[in-house]
Amino acid sequence: MSNPKLSTIEDIYDQIGGLGRFQFAVIFFVGGLKYLVGWSMMLMSYAGYIGDYVCITDLEMDHTMLTNISASGQTVKGSALNVCSVNGTACNDFKFLGSKRTAISEWHLVCDRRWLKATITSIQLAGLIPGSILGGLSGDYIGRRYTAYGSLLLHVILNVISAYSVTWQMFVVMRFLLGAIMGALLIMSVPYPCEFLPTRWRHVLPAIPFWPTGVISFAVVAWWLEDWSLIQHGCAIASAVMLLGYFIIPESPRWLATQGRIEDSYKVLEKMARINGKALPHSAMDVVRKIAEEEKANAKKKQYTYGDVFKRKRSCFITFVFSFQWNMLAIIYYGISFGVNSFVGNLYINVFLMNVVQVFGYFFTAVVINKIGRRVTNTFLMTAALMISLVCVCLQVAASEPTRGRWISGLCQLASVINVANWAASQVWITESYPTVIR
Repeated sequence: MSNPKLSTIEDIYDQIGGLGRFQFAVIFFVGGLKYLVGWSMMLMSYAGYIGDYVCITDLEMDHTMLTNISASGQTVKGSALNVCSVNGTACNDFKFLGSKRTAISEWHLVCDRRWLKATITSIQLAGLIPGSILGGLSGDYIGRRYTAYGSLLLHVILNVISAYSVTWQMFVVMRFLLGAIMGALLIMSVPYPCEFLPTRWRHVLPAIPFWPTGVISFAVVAWWLEDWSLIQHGCAIASAVMLLGYFIIPESPRWLATQGRIEDSYKVLEKMARINGKALPHSAMDVVRKIAEEEKANAKKKQYTYGDVFKRKRSCFITFVFSFQWNMLAIIYYGISFGVNSFVGNLYINVFLMNVVQVFGYFFTAVVINKIGRRVTNTFLMTAALMISLVCVCLQVAASEPTRGRWISGLCQLASVINVANWAASQVWITESYPTVIR
C-alpha cells in the first residue's frame, strides 16, 4: 500500500490518529489551563464579599458580645451593624461577623476603604493586558511550551506568595501580577493545543467547558474553606499538579519547524504517532522541511508585527469589530461574575449554579456552530443577550424590590449562559478570520 500524499502538517495529524490519545492529553494538560485561570480569576468574587460587620467606637468594648448581634442594625454599647459611624462618632475599628475570612474582613475594606474592592478587581483585570501581549510575543520567540509552563510555574509561586499577603497594598500588587500571568496562560490555552489538532476538530476546543469547571471547583473549595488565603493555596496546588504536563506535552511541531528545528519537529511527530498507536508516514519529513523552507523564505521578505493587523482595511475593520465584541462580552461576564455576591440567595450556591448552567452554553456552541455557521451563531447569541439585558433594565426601573431581586438574579444566570456560548463561538470565528501569519 502506497503512502498517501501529504502536503500540510494537518494531513500528517490525520494519518497518525487524528483525535487520538495524544490529542486528549494535550486538551487536558494545555486546554485545561483555562480551568486554573477560571479558579484564580474568580477569587475576588469571594475575597470581595462584604459580610455583616460591627462599627466599634469604644475600643474597650467586649468583642465577645458582638457575635450575638443580628442583622437588624440595632446599636449596642456604642457599636452598630453595617454603619460607618454611630451618633456622629466615626468607627475606631470593625468586627466582622460569621466564619468567612475575606480580603474585606482581613484589611477592613469598608467605609472609607470601600472603594478598594472594585479597585483591586480592576487592577487584576488590568494585568491581563500586558500579560497577554507579553505571553503572545514569548510564545512566538521562545516557544509555546516554555511560555505556557513557565507561566504556570509563576502562577503557582505567586498564588503562594499572595496567600501570605500582610497588607492590602501587597495583595493589590500580587493580584496585578497574577492577572498578568493569567493573561499569558489564556493566550497559550488556545493556539498551543490547536497546533496538535486536525483542522476539523479545532472548533471543539473553545467549546470544552474548562473555565466554568474551574469556577465550580472554586465555589466548592470556597464553601469548604471559607478563607481567601487557603483558597489561593488550593489554586496553587491544582496548578502544581498541572505542571506534570511539561513532562508529557512536547513543543508544537509546527513552531519547531518554523524555527528550523527540523529533527526536533520530526521527533515530536514520532511521539504523537507512537502514543496514538499509528505509524508515521515516511513523507512526514518532507512536510516538515517544506514548512521550514516556507518560513525561511517569508522571513527574508517580511517580519510581521502587531502593526500588520491595522495596515489593511479588512483586517483593521474585523479587529475593531471583534475588539468591540470581546469588550462587551468581558463587561457582561465579569460584571455578572464579580457581582454575584449581590445576588439574592447563598453566595456559594449562586456561583456554583451560574457556572453549572454555563456548561450547557458551551455544549450549545459545539453542536450548532458547524450547522448554522459562525456568523449566525454569534448574531443569534448577541441578540438574545441584548434582549435579556433590556428586560433587566426595565425590572431595575419598574419592579418592586422583592420581585426585582429574584428576577434579575435569574435573568443574570441566563445571560451568563448565553454570554459564554457567544464567547466560545467568537473564539472560533476570530481564529478563522485572520491569515496564519497574523493569527
